[in-house]
Parts: sequence; structure tokens; C-alpha cells
Amino acid sequence: MAFDTPILVIADVHANEAALQAVMRHARTTYHRYDQLRIWFLGDLFGRGPDPVRTWVRFGTYNPEAIVVGNHDWRLISNLPDVGDPNYGSDDLAALRIQQQDLATVDLLTLDAAGQPTGGGVSEAIKQWAQLAEPLPGVYLIHGGAQVVPDDTTPDSAILTNMIIDGYIETAAMAANTLTTVAMLARRGLPVGGTMLPPSLVLIGHYHHRVLYRSAYVEPWEPEVVLDQPYVLDASADCPVLLSPGSVGFPRDIEARNPSYAVLHLTDGRPTSVTFHAVSYDREPVQAVMRERGYPPSLIARL
Repeated sequence: MAFDTPILVIADVHANEAALQAVMRHARTTYHRYDQLRIWFLGDLFGRGPDPVRTWVRFGTYNPEAIVVGNHDWRLISNLPDVGDPNYGSDDLAALRIQQQDLATVDLLTLDAAGQPTGGGVSEAIKQWAQLAEPLPGVYLIHGGAQVVPDDTTPDSAILTNMIIDGYIETAAMAANTLTTVAMLARRGLPVGGTMLPPSLVLIGHYHHRVLYRSAYVEPWEPEVVLDQPYVLDASADCPVLLSPGSVGFPRDIEARNPSYAVLHLTDGRPTSVTFHAVSYDREPVQAVMRERGYPPSLIARL
């Protein structure tokens, strides 16, 4: 039996470089016996936090193996309207405006005279990030989830936009709906060049809570994920699993709101278990920078 290099799964960094460093330090210490950690990222590198430039540079040094785009990433480079996204308010937009200027100052983003993004290295990179990725056969990554199952006639683009913008996975029913929706997209040939296999495992971000839904179990929804212990996945097309690692930058989990991540353990290339972790760090300097830079008080308090 061959054991594979573990995969570090992270989401929702939100330009919080201090939290990202804390997660990577903890992961490397915990899994030091491995020469390297493969990294899958579930979107929202930008938005809300005070360090977009340093976060971008540091993130690049980790050479992530798979990336999907988040709703904040999209808005950073395209100024998408607020229509259809009741959770995206003026404070989030104000934070993105600050981040756009920070990135433009070091020529990572190009802005026109009205301050609208028109190009630059960050923009070109984000445009290449997938909305739905399949790094292993039957294993899918997406930023947000499907609260309801779309009609069979709904266009792919509408499904993906809805899943990225609106899809918080707060209940077992929403997790099941997301698995059904990803299976629909897989049948349609998304992602392009994928296997068209039904999902055995779906990894999701956006909700900022740790989530574990194992459809093979009598009680499939884990109400409060236990940290630092492996969960058997039993993942298959007949009994798929959905999970979220929680958020690195702005977690909403109850215990001290500490940065969260997950590690997938593979056996012969197949995910067989997952372990969730949370780490502590000093958030006061991050909040101090946010105050100094004029970030909205609601975001500072949320941290």
C-alpha cells in the first residue's frame, strides 16, 4: 500500500498574510516528515484584509497545485455589480478599492482614470483561475455551493456564477444539493478536459466554517468538526463527501475564530481521510494596519 504526499487545503485568505503565514508554519511543523505539501486553494485570496501585495507574493512562493476563483477575487479585477449577491456590501467593496490601489502602486494591477481595473499581472492570473477544477478524477474544487439544485436547462455559466456568488453551505440539504449540482456539471463536461466522472469528493470554501458532509453515514452532517483527528472519508460516486477547510483570513468558527485549514490524506492517489486544524496568531497588528489604512470598522471587528 502506497501513501501519498498529503494535500493542504486552504480557502478564504482574504489578504491576511499574517494568518496565511501562521497556517503554513503550523502545517509544515505538523507534517514535517514530508518533503513538500501539495496545496489546493478554494478561492478568495483577496478582499477584506490589509495585505494584498504581500499575500499575493507569498502565495506565489507556495506553488499551489490547483486554484479556483472566489467572488472577492472576481470583484477585484472586474467590478462585478452587486446584483444577486446580498452578502456583498459596501464595506467589502471599500476594502477592495483599497486593495486595488495597493496592487496598482506596485504595478500588479492596472487601473484606468476612473479607478476601474483594466489589466496587470494579478488580473491576468485570476482570469486563468478555474471556476470548477478537478485535480484528481472525481475530486472537484469550487468556491461556493448550490443552495438549491438548478433546473436541467440552466446554462453552465449561470450555475457557476450562482455557486460562486451565493452558495453558503449551512445545512446537510445544501451540501447534498451542491453534490447533485457538481454531478450535473460533470455530466455536461465541466471542467473542460475533465473526466466527466460523478463527484466522489467536493471541496468548497466561501462559508468560512469547517464543514464535513459524508453521505454514507446515518448522520451525514458533522455539526461541529473535531480538530486534529483524522476523519475517514469513504468517498465514492455512490456515497460522495463534501467538505470545507474553513477560512484562513476571516474564520467564523466558534472557537476563538482561529485560522483553519484541512489536510487530505491520500492512499494510492485516492483521498481516504481528512484532518482539520486551527492555529492561533496575533491579530492585533493586522487590525492596527486596517485602522491605519482606513478599512471599514465592521471588517476590523469581524477579524
